[in-house]
Amino acid sequence: MADTGGEQRRAAVNGVMVSLCVVTPPNDAHSFVSVRERDGWYLPAGRVDYGETFPTGAVRETLEEAGIPVNLEGILRIQHSFVGFHRFRVIFLAHPADNTPLKTVPDEETLEARWVTTEELATKRLRSMEVLKIFKWVERGPPVYPLSLFWGQDMDLVDHEKVVCKITFCVSLLFTCQDRILIISEGDGACNVPHGIMQPSCFILDYATQLMKSWSSTSSLSGVVQVRHFPPRVKSDIAVVEFILTCTTPEVNGAPPTITVSGCTTSWAALPQLEHTTGAPAHIISLASGLLSRQITVCPISTITEEASAY
Repeated sequence: MADTGGEQRRAAVNGVMVSLCVVTPPNDAHSFVSVRERDGWYLPAGRVDYGETFPTGAVRETLEEAGIPVNLEGILRIQHSFVGFHRFRVIFLAHPADNTPLKTVPDEETLEARWVTTEELATKRLRSMEVLKIFKWVERGPPVYPLSLFWGQDMDLVDHEKVVCKITFCVSLLFTCQDRILIISEGDGACNVPHGIMQPSCFILDYATQLMKSWSSTSSLSGVVQVRHFPPRVKSDIAVVEFILTCTTPEVNGAPPTITVSGCTTSWAALPQLEHTTGAPAHIISLASGLLSRQITVCPISTITEEASAY
């Protein structure tokens, strides 16, 4: 994502990015891989490395901490919190890739790994009660969202030094009404959809709601199309995370409403017009076209929560 005028860098705030991996056997949601760390039992998890995406981080951390390769099956939840710094986490569901046994010999990562039930885990010393809450939640059968919900591209060189970086969060909004998408043209003539960079920092959905209401007071956040992650390469880089969300907009007198914002011209584009829109980011046009043609999965807005939310 282009950092026009350095605005993304100016909006960046310190943060950590973490992948968590819930590993179960295929067709069995009552047994889980738990790893014993020096401060108690937890699930395979860790910071995403420089140049690395969240899915790659989840697979790597599970191999390092539990000793087994896994195949990611989907996304359980995306979490964002701001507590003076950003905490951004993605919880994945995974199954073992083969019959490799779990780790039994302690190393610098963990002491051991075991298959456990929630009843067995409840008798152990835990690093955090969160692990038990997550496993009980997965036992109840929460929705599992497609891996395509999260987009990222690993870089050629991955640096496994402990990641400390600044993160900028961006939001792009796909307003929909009568199978049309709201397109805007700003002062430079380039087309886009309503978008913004979160500043000051808060919970990402609070910011998205504020941004949406600045365009349309009658719209409502309705879904998550994609979350895009651009990892930092080195300490001096920023990480950029873009949330692409849908906003349902009610019609007025049988037609899409007129939306007026100072400094912009707006129009509602159906699929044929959208595919010929010029100047807009290619990924936005692709996702908007997939949305209108119903070729992509839109996940509920509840896919994104704060870290302290209940499971």
